[in-house]
Amino acid sequence: MPKANVSEAAGRRAERRLQKQDVARAQLLDAAEEVFSRKGFHEATLKEVTELAEFSIGSMYAFFPNKNDLLRQVFLRRGEQFIPPFRAIVAETEIGKPGVPVYSCVTAEPFDDIPTRLVEAITSPVRWLDVMNSLERAGARRFVETGPGRVLTNLVRKSLDGVDAEAPLSESTEAAHA
Repeated sequence: MPKANVSEAAGRRAERRLQKQDVARAQLLDAAEEVFSRKGFHEATLKEVTELAEFSIGSMYAFFPNKNDLLRQVFLRRGEQFIPPFRAIVAETEIGKPGVPVYSCVTAEPFDDIPTRLVEAITSPVRWLDVMNSLERAGARRFVETGPGRVLTNLVRKSLDGVDAEAPLSESTEAAHA
C-alpha cells in the first residue's frame, strides 16, 4: 500500500475514533442530565447514569473524572445554548455605570465591561471566595446578606477573619416566627 494511502487510512480511523468518543460523551451527558433532573444531583449515582447510557462505570471515567465534573459538563453544554439569546438581551438593555464598585464573579475584580462579563457568567465558575478576598483587600469589613437565609453570611464568617457579617432579613424573619 503506498505511503499516502496508509496515512489517509490512519487519518480516517482517527477521525472515526474521535466521532465515536463524541457520541459516547454525548450519551453519558444525556443520561446524566436525565438522572440528575429526575433524582437530583445528590441522590443520583454514577451507576444509574452509566446504566441508563449503557456504559460501564470504568468507561465513564475515561470522559469524566468524577460526578461533580459530569454535572459541570452538563451545565456547560446547556449553558452554551443560552448565550446567544442572553447576549441579545444584554445588548438591548441599557446598563448604567454603577455608583459603587460592583465585582464580577468571573474576574473577581470590579466590572470592566459589564455586558461581556454578564454573558461570561452563564458558563464560568463563580469565583466567590476570590471576590470576597478582593472586597476585603479593597477595604470591605462589613458584609450584609440581602436575601433570605444565612448561607452567604456563614461563608463570609468562615472565609474571612476580622469582618462583620450579618443577615438582617433572616434575623427579622426568625424574630417574627418566634
